[in-house]
Amino acid sequence: MKIFHFRLQQYLDFNKQQEDVQRLLLYQVRLVYKEELGRLESLDRKIDELVDYTKAARQNQVQIELMLMSEVYHRDLQEQKTAQALAVEEASGKVNAEQKVLIDIQRRRKMLERLKGRKWQEYYQNLLKKEQKELDEIGSIRFCRQQGGVLM
Repeated sequence: MKIFHFRLQQYLDFNKQQEDVQRLLLYQVRLVYKEELGRLESLDRKIDELVDYTKAARQNQVQIELMLMSEVYHRDLQEQKTAQALAVEEASGKVNAEQKVLIDIQRRRKMLERLKGRKWQEYYQNLLKKEQKELDEIGSIRFCRQQGGVLM
């Protein structure tokens, strides 16, 4: 009997390669997302520090020029924060998109592996049937020889 051969094995192998590539791409996109999120958190900390400094300066009645510079800097940081929040949102969207692609590839791979498993079971059952048929034939031949009869 011929050995088991899954006709879609090349496609399954290709799908596994695609999955590996997609995992790497998802990892890279997640790194970008984490970097963008870190930048946003850094801006939040700077804004909080500036607000604390401004409060302390108002209590100590620091120079007006310094207060004006602080307010301008605060507006600039707020603008940077808004831009960074958009960058984080965009990176999050990319992460979600890449995750969906990876999930789709994984579904295809799992479907192919289940199909391969069913084909293997069919092959194995046919192999067992043929083996049993051969054993039955051998048993019939031996029985006929022992009885001295003629085989039909």
